[in-house]
Amino acid sequence: MVDKKTCDKCNGMCCRYIATSIDEPTTEDEYEYIRWFLLHEKVTVYIDDEDDWYLEFLTPCKMLGEDNKCQYYEERPNICREYSTENCELYGEGDAFKVKFRTLEEFEAYMKKNYTEGSQKTFKKKED
Repeated sequence: MVDKKTCDKCNGMCCRYIATSIDEPTTEDEYEYIRWFLLHEKVTVYIDDEDDWYLEFLTPCKMLGEDNKCQYYEERPNICREYSTENCELYGEGDAFKVKFRTLEEFEAYMKKNYTEGSQKTFKKKED
């Protein structure tokens, strides 16, 4: 649970995006979807420290006030109530992601380096 006072030093970083999990691209369709996502403004894709893939939309919460505080704090959704400062960008340790793709070129270079393309356009992660 977030300590409201802890957030006083923050500029509302966790309230400026949403992210949802997506499948690791192992098929042509999954690969093409990620390419399509990255052609949109204010959209990124990242891999977290557990190798899970996420689609991120860089868009602020409507309830984030000019003072960078939640204007809906008492009624905020459970996902906000359960958010821990252990994982936040300001107080958490390390990066929130292993790899972040901001452009189509970054994603394609990563895939070429880390995946092999199989028959019928499937992708398999290369062994380290």
